[in-house]
Parts: sequence; structure tokens; C-alpha cells
Amino acid sequence: TINFLVAAESPFSDPIPQWALPSIMNLNELGIVTGYTEGERAGQYGSADPVARSQIVTLLGRVLEYANLIGPQTGRDCYADVYPGHFAYNWTTLFANQGWSDPGDFFSPDEDAPRGVVASFVARSVGPTLMSALGINPDALMGEQLFDDVPLGSLHFGDTAITDRKSTRLNSSH
Repeated sequence: TINFLVAAESPFSDPIPQWALPSIMNLNELGIVTGYTEGERAGQYGSADPVARSQIVTLLGRVLEYANLIGPQTGRDCYADVYPGHFAYNWTTLFANQGWSDPGDFFSPDEDAPRGVVASFVARSVGPTLMSALGINPDALMGEQLFDDVPLGSLHFGDTAITDRKSTRLNSSH
């Protein structure tokens, strides 16, 4: 069976790859992705842009909230570089208070999030729920080399193992 997608108009002012448009529009309608909301890029999605640490925790926080796995977030200031009013303030506060982000004075919200950092955020926030639902024991994943660029001694090895595509289908080696 061949499924044809009806072309829909993007809510964003910049071009979105056709293969990604249905998913991005669906996530936008659910309030999970909003694109840029401030500054000269307001109204754009930025599909070719690298993803910042603040964007990852915002995306994951919104997914958890949409799935009713967390409630509205409030809390104390956790990071000196994420101030009240920053788009990711509540989400970085959630991640800090839950132990899902590394402790410290700075979060570095505008830094790009390499794959190991993304795997850490996913594994610490969403991973336990998914692994439980899939009946996966996280201890059984430790000790096997999964990706050439994430050695066994790496800071991100455990988190990358938990989000490995073989176990949860969340990560890929690309």
C-alpha cells in the first residue's frame, strides 16, 4: 500500500524538509516544538540548526508533560546562566531538581548538545520510564561497546547504552 501525504502548510517561515514536515507539524500542534519565538529568528523552525542544551531539556520536558509524567514546574534558581524569563528556565530547574542534569553553577544553555549530552538527558529523564515499559534491565546493558566514539570509560557511556537503538530504539549511530 502506498500512502500519500497531503501537503500541508508549515506554521514556520523557513523551509522544512518534506520528510520531516508532518512530524514537526504534529509536535507543533501538540505544543512540544515551537521553533524560535524571540528575536530576528522568531517564527522560524531552524531545521538545519544544531540543537542547544536548553532546547533539548525543553523538548524532553514538554514530552514528559504532554504524557502526564510530570506536572507544572516551579522551583528555585539552579543555574546562574539560566535566569527567570529564559525560555528553558522551568525545564532546566526541573532537570536540576530531578537530578537529570549535572550539578553545578552553570548549565551552558546555548552550547550545542553533542550526542552524548543528548543521550544523558534522555536516559536520565525518559529512559527509566521507557526501559520499565519495555522490560529492560539497565544493568544488563553495561559493559558492551556500543558505539566506536563512546568508549567504555566515557562520561556518557552508561547513558548512551541506555538509549542505544538496540534496546529502546531512541538512538542511532548516525
